[in-house]
Amino acid sequence: MFMSADQTDHKISCRTCGADITAHARYNRWTQCSVCYWKNRLDHQKPIADLLGRRSDIRARLAALPAEIAAMRSTIEEYTAELKANAAWWQKLLGAARDHVLDGHWQRSFALQNELRELEGEQSRLQMTVETAKKTKKRFLAAQIAQNAAEVRNRLLAQEHESFCSETLANLEREFERTQFYIQPRDYKRGNAIDNYFRKTLSEAVLKAFGQSCVFCGERHNLTFDHYGLPKNEGGNFVLILADKRSVRLNIVVLCRGCNGAKGQRPHLFYFGAAQREQATACQKALLDILLCDQKFLTLVKKWSL
Repeated sequence: MFMSADQTDHKISCRTCGADITAHARYNRWTQCSVCYWKNRLDHQKPIADLLGRRSDIRARLAALPAEIAAMRSTIEEYTAELKANAAWWQKLLGAARDHVLDGHWQRSFALQNELRELEGEQSRLQMTVETAKKTKKRFLAAQIAQNAAEVRNRLLAQEHESFCSETLANLEREFERTQFYIQPRDYKRGNAIDNYFRKTLSEAVLKAFGQSCVFCGERHNLTFDHYGLPKNEGGNFVLILADKRSVRLNIVVLCRGCNGAKGQRPHLFYFGAAQREQATACQKALLDILLCDQKFLTLVKKWSL
């Protein structure tokens, strides 16, 4: 398979760790990678253990408060009855039998009621905080796993791309035996996507790599592209895919119109001399230096091999 790392015109890095976030930032305007973003969220919240400890304390206190409130009410009722029994007749008539002890009991009762309401509210808010903290931690861990997986995947892609490049360069010494290449019916079609990419997109790069001259006679005008080792009527494109689909072999050479016509369908071994073949290989190597960094070309070749 043909693999390569993604290449973009403007690389965008995480402002915290420097990781490449170009693929995400381009559409979502991110300034951090997902790991740093969720770690920052995690660092700015209370530890989950502390939140759970506080929640446990609240629940224990809420479990005890109803009994304390009921006991205080019972104390108030008993003390009020005793106070009324020992009050003067006019106090009984007015129903105003109170003292500072009873007031203290009522204050304590109000305090317990207020504590109950506040703890119930805090428990509700704390429950939401705990759920948010758990989600944040879960997303942070998921982001770490995804980042680790992406790093492994990128390393594999880089290794495959390096292998693809080294094998492709080594293929320049490979002879053009048709059985060694992956030939499809569409490879016989003139003007297919691969050949058109060389003619319409890479024409300047090809001419530059071949020194703007014909390999055979050195002419610098009326230059054309020729299928070097495997002619079009045998399924030859300007780039050939090896049978194992692990690399490619360049099949392009620059000839002037006259030399191209003279060569016709003759094998390159019979038409070119040793020095000319050596020059063609050197020019193809210069062209590969460009092609192996061209993401669109690599993507096209990968799709063509499917």
